[in-house]
Amino acid sequence: MVNSSVKGKCFERDVSKIMGKVTGHEHFRSPQSGGMSTNHSLNNFVGDVIPKIVFENKERQSYVVECKSVAKLNIQDIYNPTSLFYSYIKQTEEESEKINVFWYLFIKVNRKGIYLLMKEDTNELLDVLFCYICKNKTCLKLHTEKNIYKIYKIE
Repeated sequence: MVNSSVKGKCFERDVSKIMGKVTGHEHFRSPQSGGMSTNHSLNNFVGDVIPKIVFENKERQSYVVECKSVAKLNIQDIYNPTSLFYSYIKQTEEESEKINVFWYLFIKVNRKGIYLLMKEDTNELLDVLFCYICKNKTCLKLHTEKNIYKIYKIE
Protein backbone atom coordinates (compact mmCIF):
# COMPACT_ATOMS: atom_id res chain seq x y z
CA MET A 1 0.00 0.00 0.00
CA VAL A 2 1.36 3.42 -1.01
CA ASN A 3 1.36 6.27 1.49
CA SER A 4 -1.11 8.93 0.24
CA SER A 5 1.34 11.73 1.07
CA VAL A 6 4.05 10.10 -1.06
CA LYS A 7 1.53 9.47 -3.84
CA GLY A 8 0.49 13.13 -3.80
CA LYS A 9 4.09 14.37 -3.92
CA CYS A 10 4.88 12.08 -6.87
CA PHE A 11 1.82 13.33 -8.71
CA GLU A 12 2.79 16.96 -8.07
CA ARG A 13 6.22 16.23 -9.59
CA ASP A 14 4.49 14.65 -12.63
CA VAL A 15 2.29 17.74 -13.02
CA SER A 16 5.40 19.94 -12.74
CA LYS A 17 6.81 18.12 -15.78
CA ILE A 18 3.53 18.51 -17.69
CA MET A 19 3.38 22.24 -16.92
CA GLY A 20 7.01 22.63 -18.00
CA LYS A 21 6.25 20.89 -21.28
CA VAL A 22 3.24 23.11 -21.94
CA THR A 23 4.64 26.48 -20.85
CA GLY A 24 8.32 26.06 -21.66
CA HIS A 25 9.20 27.08 -18.08
CA GLU A 26 10.49 24.77 -15.38
CA HIS A 27 7.94 24.11 -12.61
CA PHE A 28 8.26 22.46 -9.23
CA ARG A 29 6.29 21.67 -6.10
CA SER A 30 5.36 24.77 -4.16
CA PRO A 31 7.36 25.20 -0.93
CA GLN A 32 4.16 25.06 1.14
CA SER A 33 2.49 22.26 -0.82
CA GLY A 34 0.86 19.89 1.63
CA GLY A 35 1.70 22.19 4.53
CA MET A 36 5.41 21.78 3.78
CA SER A 37 6.41 25.30 4.78
CA THR A 38 6.20 27.00 8.12
CA ASN A 39 8.32 29.91 6.91
CA HIS A 40 6.09 32.97 6.54
CA SER A 41 8.27 34.39 3.76
CA LEU A 42 7.22 31.46 1.55
CA ASN A 43 3.50 32.02 2.00
CA ASN A 44 3.21 34.22 -1.10
CA PHE A 45 2.98 31.17 -3.40
CA VAL A 46 -0.45 29.78 -4.18
CA GLY A 47 -1.16 26.23 -5.34
CA ASP A 48 0.69 22.92 -5.41
CA VAL A 49 2.94 23.57 -8.41
CA ILE A 50 4.59 26.88 -9.35
CA PRO A 51 6.88 28.09 -12.14
CA LYS A 52 10.53 28.46 -11.18
CA ILE A 53 10.50 32.04 -12.53
CA VAL A 54 7.80 32.91 -9.97
CA PHE A 55 9.80 31.34 -7.14
CA GLU A 56 12.83 33.38 -8.21
CA ASN A 57 10.70 36.58 -8.22
CA LYS A 58 11.34 37.12 -11.94
CA GLU A 59 7.66 37.02 -12.78
CA ARG A 60 4.31 37.39 -11.04
CA GLN A 61 2.24 34.22 -10.54
CA SER A 62 -0.31 34.18 -13.39
CA TYR A 63 -2.12 30.91 -12.66
CA VAL A 64 -2.73 28.44 -9.86
CA VAL A 65 -2.12 24.71 -10.26
CA GLU A 66 -3.76 22.30 -7.82
CA CYS A 67 -3.19 18.52 -7.84
CA LYS A 68 -5.42 15.78 -6.46
CA SER A 69 -4.60 12.09 -6.58
CA VAL A 70 -7.56 9.84 -5.77
CA ALA A 71 -8.28 6.12 -5.70
CA LYS A 72 -11.54 6.53 -7.59
CA LEU A 73 -13.86 9.14 -8.99
CA ASN A 74 -17.36 8.19 -9.98
CA ILE A 75 -19.33 9.76 -12.81
CA GLN A 76 -22.15 10.33 -10.31
CA ASP A 77 -19.91 12.83 -8.51
CA ILE A 78 -20.48 15.43 -11.23
CA TYR A 79 -24.18 15.43 -10.32
CA ASN A 80 -23.54 15.88 -6.61
CA PRO A 81 -22.48 19.43 -5.61
CA THR A 82 -21.37 18.11 -2.18
CA SER A 83 -19.00 15.49 -3.64
CA LEU A 84 -15.22 15.49 -3.28
CA PHE A 85 -15.04 16.39 -6.98
CA TYR A 86 -16.72 19.73 -6.33
CA SER A 87 -14.76 20.29 -3.12
CA TYR A 88 -11.58 20.07 -5.24
CA ILE A 89 -12.97 22.68 -7.62
CA LYS A 90 -14.03 24.93 -4.75
CA GLN A 91 -10.59 24.73 -3.11
CA THR A 92 -8.86 25.52 -6.41
CA GLU A 93 -11.17 28.45 -7.12
CA GLU A 94 -10.60 29.85 -3.63
CA GLU A 95 -6.83 29.56 -4.04
CA SER A 96 -6.89 31.38 -7.40
CA GLU A 97 -9.15 34.13 -6.02
CA LYS A 98 -6.43 35.00 -3.48
CA ILE A 99 -4.31 36.39 -6.32
CA ASN A 100 -7.01 36.86 -9.00
CA VAL A 101 -5.61 34.50 -11.66
CA PHE A 102 -6.67 31.53 -13.79
CA TRP A 103 -6.49 28.04 -12.34
CA TYR A 104 -5.81 24.47 -13.44
CA LEU A 105 -6.92 21.42 -11.47
CA PHE A 106 -5.17 18.13 -12.25
CA ILE A 107 -6.87 15.00 -10.94
CA LYS A 108 -5.18 11.62 -11.13
CA VAL A 109 -7.54 8.69 -10.75
CA ASN A 110 -5.87 5.33 -10.03
CA ARG A 111 -5.75 3.10 -13.10
CA LYS A 112 -7.87 5.59 -15.09
CA GLY A 113 -5.53 8.44 -15.96
CA ILE A 114 -4.83 12.11 -15.40
CA TYR A 115 -7.52 14.69 -16.06
CA LEU A 116 -7.22 18.45 -16.35
CA LEU A 117 -10.11 20.67 -15.32
CA MET A 118 -10.29 24.42 -15.96
CA LYS A 119 -12.90 27.13 -16.32
CA GLU A 120 -14.04 27.72 -19.88
CA ASP A 121 -12.74 31.30 -19.90
CA THR A 122 -9.18 30.26 -18.98
CA ASN A 123 -6.14 31.47 -20.91
CA GLU A 124 -6.75 30.48 -24.54
CA LEU A 125 -3.10 29.91 -25.45
CA LEU A 126 -2.50 27.47 -22.59
CA ASP A 127 -5.81 25.81 -23.44
CA VAL A 128 -4.55 25.13 -26.99
CA LEU A 129 -1.22 23.84 -25.66
CA PHE A 130 -2.93 21.51 -23.20
CA CYS A 131 -5.14 20.21 -25.99
CA TYR A 132 -2.00 19.55 -28.04
CA ILE A 133 -0.42 17.32 -25.37
CA CYS A 134 -3.64 15.45 -24.53
CA LYS A 135 -3.86 11.87 -25.73
CA ASN A 136 -7.57 12.28 -26.30
CA LYS A 137 -8.26 15.56 -28.14
CA THR A 138 -11.84 15.57 -26.89
CA CYS A 139 -12.82 18.25 -24.42
CA LEU A 140 -15.74 17.52 -22.14
CA LYS A 141 -17.71 20.59 -21.06
CA LEU A 142 -19.37 20.51 -17.69
CA HIS A 143 -22.12 23.09 -17.15
CA THR A 144 -23.05 24.02 -13.58
CA GLU A 145 -25.36 26.69 -12.24
CA LYS A 146 -22.49 29.20 -12.04
CA ASN A 147 -19.78 28.11 -14.47
CA ILE A 148 -18.75 26.08 -17.46
CA TYR A 149 -15.69 23.86 -16.98
CA LYS A 150 -13.56 22.05 -19.55
CA ILE A 151 -12.13 18.62 -18.80
CA TYR A 152 -9.29 17.04 -20.78
CA LYS A 153 -7.78 13.61 -20.38
CA ILE A 154 -4.01 14.17 -20.27
CA GLU A 155 -2.85 10.53 -19.94
